[in-house]
Amino acid sequence: MIHYWLIVILIVLVVAFVVQLLVRLELLNPKAKFILGVSLLAFAIMIAIFTYNQDNKNNTTKVLIEAFLQNKNLQCAIDNKIFDVNNTSFNFVSGTLSLVGKEGKYYKTTIPIELCKVIDSE
Repeated sequence: MIHYWLIVILIVLVVAFVVQLLVRLELLNPKAKFILGVSLLAFAIMIAIFTYNQDNKNNTTKVLIEAFLQNKNLQCAIDNKIFDVNNTSFNFVSGTLSLVGKEGKYYKTTIPIELCKVIDSE
């Protein structure tokens, strides 16, 4: 998540520098300043929406991972098949955020964690 912020900060600094340079050299008329301002505002809103969606996705993934590691049952749907997943039949691979089947029925079956949901077993 940090790398997104670093990229955004760098882009904002470059754009701010260019805008300041154009204003100081009086190369922008009032209409161009308005269009530039609206464009920057729209860009900022898109960044906020992207960040909000990424945070929600990260939180959802974190909840699924924690549930799996706490030996709770997950239900995963892939290719119109539904799998009941838990620690006894699958391993969690943190590098790819996926579940890989252990030896037995689900051997080498790979399921992305984002395709799962927690089953309320209580």
